[in-house]
Amino acid sequence: MEVAEAEVDDARHGFNGDLPAEIRQPLPLWRIAIRWTFVCFLSAMPSFLLGMAATNSQQIPAMVVGIAIFCVLYTWLDWRTAVMRGDAKSR
Repeated sequence: MEVAEAEVDDARHGFNGDLPAEIRQPLPLWRIAIRWTFVCFLSAMPSFLLGMAATNSQQIPAMVVGIAIFCVLYTWLDWRTAVMRGDAKSR
């Protein structure tokens, strides 16, 4: 299958779109981290606001750490899956 050089260049820069699986590149770790940080903080916001109203201010850092732990775990799992998928394709 012939693929235009511009499409391959786009794949290297994270614009995967509808490119064939052979040339898709996994997203870099920093982009995965930004995505999961956004998703986790957005998802946790309602609970965080209710928790702030129901608890004292000394527990806010613990709630932020809990959200950060989810961000790190989801980022690591997503990155690891991408790496394993890439390793399987190269064999």
